[in-house]
Amino acid sequence: MEYGRDRNLHKTVQQQIDESKINSNGKHIDLSHMGLTEVDMSMIPPTCVTLCIQCNRLTSFPTPLPPHLRLLFIEQNNITSIPEGVLPPTLEYLCAPYNEIASLPTTWPPALQSLYLAFNKLPVLPPLPTSIQNVSVMGNPLLIPQTDRDLSGQPLADYLGRLQAEQDRVEEEASRRRCEERFRLYADELLALALHPDRIDRWAQEGAFHSVFG
Repeated sequence: MEYGRDRNLHKTVQQQIDESKINSNGKHIDLSHMGLTEVDMSMIPPTCVTLCIQCNRLTSFPTPLPPHLRLLFIEQNNITSIPEGVLPPTLEYLCAPYNEIASLPTTWPPALQSLYLAFNKLPVLPPLPTSIQNVSVMGNPLLIPQTDRDLSGQPLADYLGRLQAEQDRVEEEASRRRCEERFRLYADELLALALHPDRIDRWAQEGAFHSVFG
């Protein structure tokens, strides 16, 4: 299915959907290059398996998606996140590069095979399903940049493993620093208590003991 840049410019969403019902029984719907800031997803027939909404002005992820959707093209918008639970379990292909996506769900469709999220704003990448075969996250501020050879197969698996290990290491280090900071805070408060025992009654009244030692 080809998605032409110009053919949608002077059509409404309803016209495109009506055409899809004639041409493909509503299975393939093209809403690309229409200047859309939002999409009324109740208009999309449940028979849709391929949905193209690329090159619009969407800022939020469209929901609810058709229950049997397999391919979603939503690149070149202004979407900031993919919320938890919005992707149908049948989804196999998600193409969403060139957005503003900074957060992803922690659970993915079990059928997902290809995930394209290049040139977004992802600081971390959550674990992906074992079904995944192709992943592109180049151009994101990840701890380990992806290279052209890390897009599929064993190089991809190796890359995802290295990235996850580095993300875990950084999170553990941040957690250790938070614990040390809390310990220093408690130590300072205990020292202040030792030097100024008159504060005991006031701290007890304010519930400070619970916040420090609870």
